[in-house]
Amino acid sequence: MQRRWWSEDFTLSKRHLGGVLILLGVGAMAMALARWLLGTDPEGIGGLQLMALGGGLALIVLGGTLLPLGDMPA
Repeated sequence: MQRRWWSEDFTLSKRHLGGVLILLGVGAMAMALARWLLGTDPEGIGGLQLMALGGGLALIVLGGTLLPLGDMPA
């Protein structure tokens, strides 16, 4: 597997791109929720955190639509 990543003819597939987008979305949502849980702001979730949650959800949905496309080049 490691040789495949570093070979001259490696192309990023839509499955790879979908997985990366899903990981980025989960990370953005986890950071926004962690900030809310660990924060000292008594007002709860703020506007920027809501935008991070919405953007993370959008990345997860977009990445999920790319996964069934398989090994097509991205």
